[in-house]
Amino acid sequence: GEPDPFSLIEYGAGSGTLAISILEGSRRHGSSRLLAAIRYEPVEANQHRLGDLRRRFEKAGLADSLANGPGSPAWAGGPPSEGSVPVTGVLLANEFVDALPVHRVVVRGGALRELFVAWSDRFVEVVAEPSTEELARRLADDTVELAEGQVGEICLGLEPWLNEAAARLRRGYVLAIDYGSEAGELSGPRHLAGTLLGYRGHRVVDDPFTDPGLVDITAHVDFTALQVLGERRGLRSVTLTTQSEFLVASGLESELRALQESAEATAEDYLRARSGIVRMLDPRHMGRFRVLTLKRQ
Repeated sequence: GEPDPFSLIEYGAGSGTLAISILEGSRRHGSSRLLAAIRYEPVEANQHRLGDLRRRFEKAGLADSLANGPGSPAWAGGPPSEGSVPVTGVLLANEFVDALPVHRVVVRGGALRELFVAWSDRFVEVVAEPSTEELARRLADDTVELAEGQVGEICLGLEPWLNEAAARLRRGYVLAIDYGSEAGELSGPRHLAGTLLGYRGHRVVDDPFTDPGLVDITAHVDFTALQVLGERRGLRSVTLTTQSEFLVASGLESELRALQESAEATAEDYLRARSGIVRMLDPRHMGRFRVLTLKRQ
């Protein structure tokens, strides 16, 4: 129906790399009407990054192409204001959900317990009664039963985020791209110790309490929970696939062929793009990321 305006709301916008690529792609394909209709709303807690985002949009020549520029209230970076009107468009969450905090649980003596963080000359984990009954309810929603001694992570932040997403979207899609699996796999034998890991300099740190403040702590996203909780809020699950399958189905290979045949592209441009695409599709690297599409009509 070509709605105008068409909102692109990006959670965890960061420096805007993904949004700028999407918008430049629209411009490259001659979709000037779409570009003029897009109302971009970055959601980013870091105000320094928002400043960088504005500068990058202006440098890319996109600031004046959108239905709203970087000076508009939609670029404030925070959650929607009270009484804001739901929009039509796409809500994008690329590597956002895995940044939400998680509770760690473990089964001891046949009962569910929670792993809390304490201080004993360094940060350590201690076992105690669960802080909330919501943890057991989430496992029941996922139809998951942890084995004795098994550790798992539960992200209770999914519900308030999906509440906000459902409230913002009158019609359109939620696109969540992240590293994770369905609940059955996350609770399977490969993850008996859970999925919590630390990353520093793109290298895995087995002990996430090492060098606190310098290590990026993350846990795999439970896509079953995203689907179940989304459905309860009127967000129908359309597809859950790998990033590799999603990009191929979206025509990534034809983009590469078009670049190869372009008179303006150099051999270096083509090889650089091909190298990036291989990494995006490789199941040993980013190809294993999952892409969940939720729809509200």
